[in-house]
Amino acid sequence: MDRSTSDALRHKVMNLYQIQMASLDQNSQLITQLLPETSTQNRFITQILVENKHLLSRLQQINATKKVGVMDFADPISIGSRLLKTDSQEQLLCRNSFLYPELCKYRRNFYYRNKLDPKKGFYSEALIYVEHVKFLRDAKQDKILSQARYADVAVISPPNIQQITKLSGKKPDQKQLQLSMQTKILQTLRAFKQAQATVLILGAFGCGASGNDPKLVAQSFCSCLKRAEFKGVFEQIYFDIWQDPATLVEFKRAFAA
Repeated sequence: MDRSTSDALRHKVMNLYQIQMASLDQNSQLITQLLPETSTQNRFITQILVENKHLLSRLQQINATKKVGVMDFADPISIGSRLLKTDSQEQLLCRNSFLYPELCKYRRNFYYRNKLDPKKGFYSEALIYVEHVKFLRDAKQDKILSQARYADVAVISPPNIQQITKLSGKKPDQKQLQLSMQTKILQTLRAFKQAQATVLILGAFGCGASGNDPKLVAQSFCSCLKRAEFKGVFEQIYFDIWQDPATLVEFKRAFAA
């Protein structure tokens, strides 16, 4: 989607937010400490699906009575990926839901701190958890739906390969990169578990503009989800990887094992 169209859609959403904000149940918190491992709930036989699916289409298809958690691959510096020239997953979320105004609340203690201390391109493990975000459009993004959908959104930044290489002067150590990736995935899954989300929409975390290897990311998700602490916690987990065949193959391979 071109920049002017995206900005127009976002502007309309912000206007609606100003009108509706007093009546919204939406709220958020910044989680700066690593969440602890907790005992399993063992409620479900978890179904994991990897598909070429648009995030907003998926959200429309999930039963509205389910508590849904969506993972946002956050830009660590620019709120809502506003400065990113390519169309990103986060831009999609911000122009079609009320996520963006929540992100603006953390301008200083999330975005500015990442700018001051990028941790050599790995960025902070802090997570913004936004509950009950109102989604206003479907995958066509052409009109406001008569029946809005709601989901929790976990906002966390992946390590950025280009920035790691630039700031350290060398390619990232693979063990360090995998540790960072797994730590952020664990933080996200634990946040969803803590909030009692039972259906998750995840995806290729950091495989776009951040330049991470899809094989490493897919294996990191697989490893984390096999941990005993997540056994039976989630009913369905969707890895919706839209129009990226090579990444889709790596994720299918990881979860077929």
